[in-house]
Amino acid sequence: MDPSDRMRLAHHVIRHSSGTWHFRLRVPAVLQSALGLRVVKRSLQTTCPQAARVRAYTLTVRYAALFVAARDALMPRSPIPSVDRILAEVERGETRRFEYEADPLTGRVLKAKSDGTPQDNADLLAALRLMTAQPVVAVSPAAPPAVKVKAIALGEAAQKYRLTLDPATMPRKTLTQKMAAVNGFATWKGVKAPLSEVTRTDVSEWFLALRGNGLATPTLTNKGSYLTAFFLWAKGAGYYHFDRDDNPGARHVVYLAREKRQRKKLGFRSFTPQELQKIYSPDALARLNDKTRWGAVLGLYLGARVSEVGQIALVDFVDVHGLWCVRITDEGEGQSLKNEVSIREVPVHPDLIRLGLRDRVAALRAAGETRLLPGVQPGAANGLGGWLSSAFGRYLVALGIKVELPPSSRKKGPKVGFHSLRRTAIEHLQAAGMAAEARAQYVGHEIDDEHRAVYSRPLSMPELLHGVGTGPFTTVGVRVLAFEGIDLDAIARVL
Repeated sequence: MDPSDRMRLAHHVIRHSSGTWHFRLRVPAVLQSALGLRVVKRSLQTTCPQAARVRAYTLTVRYAALFVAARDALMPRSPIPSVDRILAEVERGETRRFEYEADPLTGRVLKAKSDGTPQDNADLLAALRLMTAQPVVAVSPAAPPAVKVKAIALGEAAQKYRLTLDPATMPRKTLTQKMAAVNGFATWKGVKAPLSEVTRTDVSEWFLALRGNGLATPTLTNKGSYLTAFFLWAKGAGYYHFDRDDNPGARHVVYLAREKRQRKKLGFRSFTPQELQKIYSPDALARLNDKTRWGAVLGLYLGARVSEVGQIALVDFVDVHGLWCVRITDEGEGQSLKNEVSIREVPVHPDLIRLGLRDRVAALRAAGETRLLPGVQPGAANGLGGWLSSAFGRYLVALGIKVELPPSSRKKGPKVGFHSLRRTAIEHLQAAGMAAEARAQYVGHEIDDEHRAVYSRPLSMPELLHGVGTGPFTTVGVRVLAFEGIDLDAIARVL
């Protein structure tokens, strides 16, 4: 079929914002009062334009017949002459102007005229004879042929889908979340249930059950996207069929802007100067093991995600334009990142060098290690940083650092955790006037402004270092990413 044919929808077929097509037909003015309607509106119950066109044509024929019957009842006409009578009149020359109108359903002639000339009479006569010999017959549009799918159980389909997901192309956390959504639905519906019999209502009921169990909208939104991908795969594999834009896993969760704003209020907050002094007190740090201490320090000065800190390899420390830098990358074994813009190189902050980071890297290389924080195993939630997130969380609890809310408050407050270090670093950079492009490059954020993303170049390492610490381009004594009340020399002795 020509792609253009698929788009030739009647003007009374309208697509709703939900994606469902609707039928809209204006009632003839002479019938509006009698029928009590100005416009007929009906849902076509499909998101497929081809199906919508077929159903709309059927409704058009039915309503046309209804309007004709209503008009005849309200305004009786003189009897319409038969075809034989019209033919006789034409043959006798008793016509005025060549014109005819026939019922498209039965072929019955409704009107016939001629201008009276011999040629016009002959043309009309030929037309009427043709219509008499081959009347138009109403044919109901044929239903589209049923699509055959291969029978497979829902649980087996989930197992096959897992084989199509390449762990090398996505973070371990994402892979786990994808399969948790698919397996969760399969368990709820029944792993032995035929996949072909799963309906959109089934998926909707599952989401209602999840909502009843207290799952938040962002989590439900993610599960919806993962289940949508599963059904798309099933359709391509021939195990399931749905009309275009009618994926049974899609559009079950609405994430309103108001709810998004509320969720931001419940995210991670930054640490206060007093809390930073507690966290980086030499006596408190001494109670942590070596890897957790270094993870806490790196999280503050790099402003990196916990998974990024936990997976830093020794080969990721490189020399760029004469500056010692660290690469945040997904190239190494077990390394993964949130998105493409997370891949970056950042200059090592002078404070980290002062705390002995260069000496640590050299010592670990000499010992034959490959990672900056060696001996850790990846977790499902945050990859190689899962252990660090948990350990740092326990550390905050031991220090009594938590969200303080009035006893009478019923509202939830923001969270504190390892991600608060990232929030703290970014807010310090912002408060010190560091340009948005530099901040985004330093911490691996997307630049929201499309023009800046397209027309600005990445900053060089000296330029980036100028924004966060002392370097060849800084004014003497100016330090942007600096934290009051932290005794670097005392911390260095603990590290």
